[in-house]
Amino acid sequence: MTRRPHISHDGHHMTVPDPPTPHEAEGADLCSPEVSLAELWRETDMRIASWPGGALPKESWEPPARPCSLVCGAFDLLHVGHVSLILAASRNAAALVAVVYDDASVRRRKGPDRPVIEQASRARVLASLRRTTHVIIADSDDLSDLIVAIGPDLVYLSVNTWLPEPKRQQISSVARIVYLHRQTGSSTSSVIKRTRYGKSR
Repeated sequence: MTRRPHISHDGHHMTVPDPPTPHEAEGADLCSPEVSLAELWRETDMRIASWPGGALPKESWEPPARPCSLVCGAFDLLHVGHVSLILAASRNAAALVAVVYDDASVRRRKGPDRPVIEQASRARVLASLRRTTHVIIADSDDLSDLIVAIGPDLVYLSVNTWLPEPKRQQISSVARIVYLHRQTGSSTSSVIKRTRYGKSR
């Protein structure tokens, strides 16, 4: 029976204490006893940018292909509701841009105990998904300016997303807004409540 190696993390590397048997080592060029986490994440991190007051770093951002869809949100504790949004937005898109609200934005919107997962990790999770082309970390208050700068064809928003009318009009000037209904029970808040109390409240 093939042994299943134990994998431990030291913050910089993943180490596999037990080397594979000769039979298991036939594909040794595809795996290593010691793999750099930075190496594993490098390709994913290249698809993540930030929006610090209106400047996307050129080394990590290229104009997306067309048609381009955009989704936005906290994406805190990724769940089926988030995935449904991403699947819907990517259906007929050549590129999908996911805007992740930064930690300060999530605290303003959700309260002092949120986010559960910090912004860099939330962005990495989204960037690792096959459907996403680019991930941008941004302040939610800058959303309309960011969307105008990107110029997507479609912007997918939850019907519960509140935007001041001037910002909504600003977005509508460059993209069609598509509103999606949230799946019942598919919210990070409901997941947290079930975890704490054993049922949804």
